[in-house]
Amino acid sequence: MKKKTAILICSVLSLMLSQNVVLASENQEEDIQKDETVYAILHADGSVDHEIISSWIHSDSGIKDIKETLHMQNVENLKGEEEPSVNGNQYTWNVEGNDVYYRGSSEKQLPIEVNITYILDGKERNPQDLVGKSGKLKIHITMTNTSGTKKIINGKETTIHPLYLAAGMIDFSSDHFHNVNCQDGKVLSDGNNQIVTFVALPGFEDTLQSAGIADIEELPIHDTYVIEAD
Repeated sequence: MKKKTAILICSVLSLMLSQNVVLASENQEEDIQKDETVYAILHADGSVDHEIISSWIHSDSGIKDIKETLHMQNVENLKGEEEPSVNGNQYTWNVEGNDVYYRGSSEKQLPIEVNITYILDGKERNPQDLVGKSGKLKIHITMTNTSGTKKIINGKETTIHPLYLAAGMIDFSSDHFHNVNCQDGKVLSDGNNQIVTFVALPGFEDTLQSAGIADIEELPIHDTYVIEAD
């Protein structure tokens, strides 16, 4: 079973992460696809408040005795009455048709840590102290890939991080923010709001730098993004 995992960090920013894994079924030859999105509600500093996971499993042969290990609570079938059989953390799905959509909650630590700092008029400030203030604001968003292994490549020790694609988004009210920009991101406006979007590969910079195979300054994507606004 091929699985794509998407992690969306909401409230302040959203991340979408993807990777491939294999889930078990009685017919090991069939092609089973899984897409998973984790919505993590963040505190203002980037730490996670709580997570909601939404998943989709598809099999051309039908959803019969498909097993997966889930670190989730409150698992709910969104488009059917069938419930999975549960043995510890192992869930077995048997539903009509070729698809099952479900969601649940999780407290599992994400593979990406997000740190957000705020600088107003050149001085770092706590986010709660910014309410009612005016000035030149900079928001630094840094994503750290917490997974990695060390390998020797061409005689050089290199840190290899799992590859995740992170798509970020922040919403700024036009009533309070002006001249919003992000050098490596895009700014979209609907009149009432200015939305900053950007794409990152957390840990990719570190992998290339430790391998000595690329000039990270020339990369179009980075682990840290700076948003500026008045």
